[in-house]
Amino acid sequence: MGITLHRAGADWFLRLDGEARGPFAPRKVLRLARVAPDRGLGDAPVVSLPPDAVQVPLSDAPLGATRYELHGAPESIPVDWTDLPPDARREACRIAGFDPDDPGLPTGRLERAWNLHPAGSPVVATFVVQGHGFVVIDEP
Repeated sequence: MGITLHRAGADWFLRLDGEARGPFAPRKVLRLARVAPDRGLGDAPVVSLPPDAVQVPLSDAPLGATRYELHGAPESIPVDWTDLPPDARREACRIAGFDPDDPGLPTGRLERAWNLHPAGSPVVATFVVQGHGFVVIDEP
């Protein structure tokens, strides 16, 4: 059985193998929907969907952000660090939780699928050096 996304008011739920779990934060629900078929939903509690819950297509899931720390060489992450276009760059920085007006933040896109993020996902970093953080933006 596949995974389905459900929304009740501001709350987001996932149904996997017939069991609903949640609620999940909007910034995490798309990422969880992508990883759940391979990795499950961990210790997220099994719940009954609220009566007002409606199924939402994954294409309508909210954008999310997954934070990482660069432990290896920058080349270990398949990112093309060509800056995103200005409007996309500002939006990616905002979603990543960084100052969208900071011109020093490197941005780019995943060149290929990585860690269950699809190729083309926007990436924002503090610095492209070992030990610094970066964020992969999850888009439907």
